[in-house]
Amino acid sequence: MMSGSGGGGMRELEFRQSYAIAPAPPSEATETVIEVRKISWERYGAGTYKVVAVDTGPWRFSLKR
Repeated sequence: MMSGSGGGGMRELEFRQSYAIAPAPPSEATETVIEVRKISWERYGAGTYKVVAVDTGPWRFSLKR
């Protein structure tokens, strides 16, 4: 499971991201690969979120110790 959050201002592009990977990779692992299948771009207004665009992947990121 991977979770995250972000946000943007209305006058300028501004994003904040925070992620957690669970379960955690084994402590002896020297590489972790994350694959993102799609990114949903959302706009918040009137108390709700609306998907305004979707970018389809996949994208792969390799993290090494």
